[in-house]
Amino acid sequence: MKLTKWLIYTVIIGAIPFIVRFFVFIATTNIDSNYIVNIVDMVTFGLVLHVSNINELESWQGMEDSKRTLFRGISLVLIVLLSALLGLAYIADLDKTGVYEIDSIKYLSVTLSTISFIFVLSIYIGYRITE
Repeated sequence: MKLTKWLIYTVIIGAIPFIVRFFVFIATTNIDSNYIVNIVDMVTFGLVLHVSNINELESWQGMEDSKRTLFRGISLVLIVLLSALLGLAYIADLDKTGVYEIDSIKYLSVTLSTISFIFVLSIYIGYRITE
């Protein structure tokens, strides 16, 4: 039940910007497919996952404190990395000199968000939390 709630309340809600962009892409004839994958949306998705993870870990019973601390620490490190990437994305968006490689930032955001999803999902599946 906890996994289902997480998928609905965290993953789907966190993916709403991506879902909306996908619908706009489908409904419009002249938008490039790169429109679907937005750096800010992907980074925000990863941030939502980790903030939710830290909050949920506080109330889980049946998990060793050392594991809980490790998982929270990893989430905090990924929050810092995702936040730095978000700042870089905002700066690159404002920069008109072409110094920043937008595609590299996009690939990093997709990679970190995917890692975030797999990490948090593995905690839910690995501990089969049923509270």
